[in-house]
Amino acid sequence: MLVPRAGLPQATWTAILLFVFLQSIAAYPQNGINSRNINSASCSSLSISDTPDLSSPLSIRAGPFYLRILPLGASITWGQESSDGNGYRKPLRDQLRFDGWNVNMVGSRSGGNMNDADVEGWPSYRVDQVDVRARVVVPLYKPNVVLINAGTNDATQGYNVASTGDRTKAMVNYIFDTVPNVNVVLSTLIPNTVNPGNVALINDQYRALAQELIDNGKHLVLVEFGDGWMTTADLVDGTHPNDYGYRKMAAKWHQAIKQLDANGWLSAPTNNVAFSDAAGGTTTCDKSFGSGSGDPRGKTQVLNALSPQIIDDGQYKHSSQAMGKIHEGTYAGDDTVWFAQIVNNGAGRGGELDDWVFSQGEGVIYYRENLGNGVFGDKIYIPSLKTTCKQGGIRWGDVNNDGLDDFICIGSEGNMYVSINDGGKPPAFRDIGLYKSAPSGYAQTNVRLGDIDGDGRLDYCVVAGNGDIYCWRNGGVGEKPAYWQDFWGGKPVFTGKNMGNIDGVQLVDINGDFRSDWLWLDDTGKVTTYINQRGQTDGLIPNWDSVGVTHGGISEAGARPQIRFARVYGSGRADYVYVKCLTFEDGRCNYEVDVWKNTGGGGAHQKGDGVRWCDMSGTGNDDYVFVDHNSKISIFRNRNTPPNSDYTGWNGKGVVLDLGGIDRKAIHLGDWNGDGFCDVIVTDKATGALDVYYTYWDRASDQFSFSAKTRVVGSGCTQGWGVGLYDLGIQFADIDGDKRVDYMCLEPNGRVTGWLNKAGGLQWVDQIKFSEDKDRANHKFADVNGDGLDDFLWIDKFTGDTQVFYNLGQKQISGSSFQWENKGQKYQGSSSGPNLHFPNLGGQGRADLTDVNPKMALGWTWFNSCPTGGDDGAIVDPGLPIAPGDSPPGGDGGDDGGDDGGDTGGDTGGDDGGETGGDDGGDGYMTGFLIYAVTDTGLPATDFPQPSINNGFIFLNTPPQLQRRRQCHLPK
Repeated sequence: MLVPRAGLPQATWTAILLFVFLQSIAAYPQNGINSRNINSASCSSLSISDTPDLSSPLSIRAGPFYLRILPLGASITWGQESSDGNGYRKPLRDQLRFDGWNVNMVGSRSGGNMNDADVEGWPSYRVDQVDVRARVVVPLYKPNVVLINAGTNDATQGYNVASTGDRTKAMVNYIFDTVPNVNVVLSTLIPNTVNPGNVALINDQYRALAQELIDNGKHLVLVEFGDGWMTTADLVDGTHPNDYGYRKMAAKWHQAIKQLDANGWLSAPTNNVAFSDAAGGTTTCDKSFGSGSGDPRGKTQVLNALSPQIIDDGQYKHSSQAMGKIHEGTYAGDDTVWFAQIVNNGAGRGGELDDWVFSQGEGVIYYRENLGNGVFGDKIYIPSLKTTCKQGGIRWGDVNNDGLDDFICIGSEGNMYVSINDGGKPPAFRDIGLYKSAPSGYAQTNVRLGDIDGDGRLDYCVVAGNGDIYCWRNGGVGEKPAYWQDFWGGKPVFTGKNMGNIDGVQLVDINGDFRSDWLWLDDTGKVTTYINQRGQTDGLIPNWDSVGVTHGGISEAGARPQIRFARVYGSGRADYVYVKCLTFEDGRCNYEVDVWKNTGGGGAHQKGDGVRWCDMSGTGNDDYVFVDHNSKISIFRNRNTPPNSDYTGWNGKGVVLDLGGIDRKAIHLGDWNGDGFCDVIVTDKATGALDVYYTYWDRASDQFSFSAKTRVVGSGCTQGWGVGLYDLGIQFADIDGDKRVDYMCLEPNGRVTGWLNKAGGLQWVDQIKFSEDKDRANHKFADVNGDGLDDFLWIDKFTGDTQVFYNLGQKQISGSSFQWENKGQKYQGSSSGPNLHFPNLGGQGRADLTDVNPKMALGWTWFNSCPTGGDDGAIVDPGLPIAPGDSPPGGDGGDDGGDDGGDTGGDTGGDDGGETGGDDGGDGYMTGFLIYAVTDTGLPATDFPQPSINNGFIFLNTPPQLQRRRQCHLPK
């Protein structure tokens, strides 16, 4: 029933019903379809939409589920040598989308410039290596279609060619066993000029394998690339296709997927996965706790970190200089001389000078100020410190990280009492009472005090009878601990070494890194040392590096009680002090003080301490930047193009900038001028002045250069930095989204003030974030949700679990100039907090979680990603080459029954009948689609082209967005 165009009134009728021939199941007449055929057709139910989906013009062509496709193989699957890096994947996906399929490409890598760029292609991999990757990703993605092109490297390398089919069989069977409804498309190898003989041998094995699996009922289709359609003329280098060759591959894959559909094998993929096929195509989405573990790329290595530029300061090696007698005098009783910095003579952190502190009985304390170079001042009485603490219980140490040592009394039962040193000359001490109760079973003789985690606050430890040491962290930012934290699960912080009497155990910072090391002194004062270094796992139990005997001792029996460790010379390293005493009958002691100045070094700077991240080359992925302890900067450029990520994709450029030995805590990275390249920013600790070295990267030569030092801020934040590696009072973050880092000033309790870095200059915005009463050493800025605004993070020092405050932009609220939303914990830690970094390595502009090994400086990343995917613009016909067995566009009456309403009608035959309409004779049914054009859409009638007849068959030329179809079976 053909209706002329003039007979189509606008919006007055509902549908034209036409039966378009698809495929013969048995013989049928050549003269086409008559009304009896239509009336007796067995069709799926019709329902005509009142509002057709005009935005999805080809939704009629495919099933109501996603094709979740895993491209699996080596460099050809990856798309190597294609101009856009997409290889066959984008033209195949475009064709499937044009057919009407929803498509989600899956894989642990992203390659090419297409949106849905996921792939499991690994250049140079052989079948056995591809199999290893399959066993990782197939259970994660659970695809319903797997495209396998693997074995070319087996052929070119001559690697056990005779058993390549067996290796492939093992991989394919694993895929079938793992995903019940999966369909596998296995291809023979494309032509190759390197070793065509091996290619032929492997192809024969694949053909036999495919037949075996099909005979066993497996849902497998073989794609034949060895039929002569693809030739070596379609290759770039004798192995990899050129762009047209990849399009030929896409046509073959498409043909195979149509066959899967024709076989009735395709079905919806399982939803028992950690992602949505429908989501994708955006880089701005909420972060959920633990989502990095759900990213199918999993734990990804970052760098091997074997470069000679990635260095530490070596193992601690002790050396000393005998300074002779520096003081002499008389005191009463035993054990009444101590060393502690109770006044500050202007030395900064790391340059502390311990004063001479002593008692003359009856709880009265005096001191002599350390004037430097081993010289001490006059005797001064401390009126605010009159104590009843027995001299054997008196200790000194900084409990609140203000740089001044406080007075500590350890009671006989092991309880810890504190008087805070409020400063001044003489210092003013203020009693705050009980500080820490002793654990059950321990007394004064078991208690040791030391800074185990290097945060500037003295921790409380006890030594068990076997030498094991258990410690509790002094947490918080106030003068009293906000909490006492077991260093990890009740485990000993240090395991006893069977050295002897526990009286010899001391906790002393011997190498100047603010972390207390383990020392054991024998009776003569000989010292065995283990250096305290940051550990590699969760919890705060250190890595203890044994460095053997570091001090030879005095060679006098009974010398141990008279040995002191003190910062006499301001190097930050503890010097060895011997208070030599002769005791007279009246109990008074004439003494002299001999000192050995500590000139040793090492063990204070681990490789992981130097790791920084920033996009130095302007590619959109952060580069790995190493700042060594001598302030030499090396760049390892991230060669990956967003959103690619691969630990092999790093290009070491060597030392690119030498800043002459400044403290590396003064060195920051950030794009100061908004040109897309991270610059080197150097801060002045005292004044907050900023100098910038602007970065230039020449893409052609792949070389970095820097401008001369440029002063951009004369004065600013005076918070400087503290004792810990990350206790930084100055930080840089883009909090207003203008691609320029802003100048943040953090107080020790985490309160943030600062300046916005505008093109016209700095703009003071006062308080940016109020304090969360957490230590600033564990605060960082990073863009978590990909909205272009850096968010505020607090990282749990023990677990690494990270609390996120989303940056909602500049808005005056609660006394702050920016609004922040507490989202709770968003990152699940993989190690202790100081080991965790938050660079953008996934290319989505989102902070990924990277765990940096402090000893090795290599990293492991868990990606913070939004689902990838989405179309690349409008859905259009990609115009694939016509593969053998397919028909030209316009109705391919072969495999799938024409173009379902294309422009010209095209062929009308079945697979065996060509243009003549298929075989003659026989009984049975023919299969087709009942196509009906919806016209009650308000569109002008002129939008409906004239239907056409070709070889006796009717073709509806209505625009495809107005078509619907139902499959029908008509009797002959």
